[in-house]
Amino acid sequence: MTISTTNGDVPNSLEPSTYSAYIKEELRRYDEHLRDVRGLSAGTRKDRLRIIGLLLEGKFKHRKVVFARMQPDDVRQFLATRLAQRQTASMHHNMQRHYGVTCVTVPPAVTR
Repeated sequence: MTISTTNGDVPNSLEPSTYSAYIKEELRRYDEHLRDVRGLSAGTRKDRLRIIGLLLEGKFKHRKVVFARMQPDDVRQFLATRLAQRQTASMHHNMQRHYGVTCVTVPPAVTR
């Protein structure tokens, strides 16, 4: 999805085209808030929108976004999964770089 603005500083393709129309609309509104109320730069907004888009996609997929249904555990689970993914990639890279190991067994991501 491409979001246009009057000042033209919003990056193209803020989120994957696979997001539902509901999520795209929430991200559009959030982008406006970040730009108009918070005064954030395009790069900062892009990063935040990417993360929030992933969170909303994980919770709502193709359903209407209802923030009252979002629970603290949903956010904790999202963060734990993202952290596990980053650690896995980092651990694999470090093992390969330092020890020449090309295949390591890593723990699975945290699941609900």
